[in-house]
Amino acid sequence: MAKNFRYVCMLNILRLCTKIRRRIYYYWAFAFAKIILVMPYKFSVKTLSGFFGKIAYYVARDGVKTATGNLKKCFPDKSE
Repeated sequence: MAKNFRYVCMLNILRLCTKIRRRIYYYWAFAFAKIILVMPYKFSVKTLSGFFGKIAYYVARDGVKTATGNLKKCFPDKSE
C-alpha cells in the first residue's frame, strides 16, 4: 500500500510540475509577443525573425538534417 501511495504522490507532483512549466511557457510567450508588438515593424520582422530563425536552425539540428535528407530524396535534380 505504501508503494502505491508513493506512486500516486509522484504522479501528482509530475502533473503539478507540468502545469507550472506550461504556465511559465505561456507567460514568457505572452510577454515576448507584447514586446514584439511595441517594437517598430521593420525591426521586429527583419532583424528578430532572422535572429530567431538562426537560433531555431541550430537548436533543431536533427530536424534540419531529416528535412534536408527528405528533400534530397524527393527532388534529386534540385539538390546541391
